[in-house]
Amino acid sequence: MNCIYCTKPNADSESHIIPEALGKGPILKTGVCTKCNNEINNDIEKYISKKLSYIRNFLQLTGKRSNRPTIDIEATFFNTTLQISARGPRDLDSKILTFQIDEKTGKKKGIVFICPDNVKIEQAKRQYEKRHPNAIWEEISPDIIDKEIQYRIYFDMGVFADPKCLRLAAKIALEWWCSKRSPQDIAYSNYDEIKQYIRYGGKTSYPLVSVVSDKNILSYFIKIPFGIHTLFIGADPRSHNLTVLVGLFSFVFYKVILNRHYSAFTKIEELAIVNPQTGKVYEPMIRASLHDGPYISGINESDNIEPIEVLRAMESHLLNRFNKGLENILTQSQKAHEK
Repeated sequence: MNCIYCTKPNADSESHIIPEALGKGPILKTGVCTKCNNEINNDIEKYISKKLSYIRNFLQLTGKRSNRPTIDIEATFFNTTLQISARGPRDLDSKILTFQIDEKTGKKKGIVFICPDNVKIEQAKRQYEKRHPNAIWEEISPDIIDKEIQYRIYFDMGVFADPKCLRLAAKIALEWWCSKRSPQDIAYSNYDEIKQYIRYGGKTSYPLVSVVSDKNILSYFIKIPFGIHTLFIGADPRSHNLTVLVGLFSFVFYKVILNRHYSAFTKIEELAIVNPQTGKVYEPMIRASLHDGPYISGINESDNIEPIEVLRAMESHLLNRFNKGLENILTQSQKAHEK
């Protein structure tokens, strides 16, 4: 078996179609060599997985090492801010937050240690006293701490427009199509540009990957819960484009054109939903066609808009879906805990 990317033999490496860090899911058992698999993983998947650590942490997607990913947090006490990392509330409880509080004049006022563990506070105090024997200590009341300390988590949605995220969407689309057909089916030169794009990025002769903004298309997937990955294959005899829609967490959807010279004898519409917690792939029967015409398998004007511009235009919609999705997950988690 030859590798679908480099065409060299010994394509014996199992490729997780959706990166393991983004959850469990389907595996392409043959078709990718170890070298290409490792290169794509190191170049694209690790980078994007780290950028999406907030969503991964919230959904408790642990990846290979079975640890929830850390997320970057800003802790502010009065006017001083610390950058810390944590996997969850227990991590925050075990950390000693050390703030250097200054007066407006610039004169040092003092050092503040905050931690709910009194033993750790005493250890920090003793270590500080060794270096500053004349230090004068004053205990801060819990009320002041609760009032003044603030935690902020910033999630940059611009990651979904990152060129590496676009290449990741293309990789998922190509390997999903390969798993549904066979590596031999995509050995033709019509797939060369998408393969090169996945491996190396760069400019292409036409928009291989775009962010979907068409409301008619998005409305079709609106009932799929936030956090579930979506894969949709579309082709039409009237258009020679073979297209796959990739919905990362069913939050941002990408249109990936795998082949512009694909001859479909009949209309192809195949939907798959991937649960990242269990890895289960559900492929429901499509009772009503998504949409006729060029919306899915054709080229339209929105394909040429820069992904970051599309995300900016959709900011309100995305924030609403993001927040509602997190709220629903929290509600379900609380109900399960109560039972």
